[in-house]
Amino acid sequence: MKRARVVDYKIGRLPDAMKKGSALLGGERLQLPVYRGALPGISGFEKLRSVEGEFLHLQPADGRIVERSFDASELEEACRRLSAVLEIVGDGIEGRLLCADQRPPARRLAVQSL
Repeated sequence: MKRARVVDYKIGRLPDAMKKGSALLGGERLQLPVYRGALPGISGFEKLRSVEGEFLHLQPADGRIVERSFDASELEEACRRLSAVLEIVGDGIEGRLLCADQRPPARRLAVQSL
């Protein structure tokens, strides 16, 4: 496989960052790069040459679908930035500047094999 596209489906209220056309600045910045970074560890995705990203935001109230796509170079740049962000977070945890949230999680993530 030479090319792939990572699609992150969202539902609910459209975040301000998506309204402004800048989804990578609205907190979603971490998700696509994390998913993209995981691909080489999945069988069949080890030798990708190009990976694009896309948010599809489903609006249940009016049935609209708002999309924001990122070409391979945009997603690669986000992956480079993610590495720096994770290093800063790791340093903060090690230096006890950041603490884990002790509250019970409001939601749980479920992953299913299809």
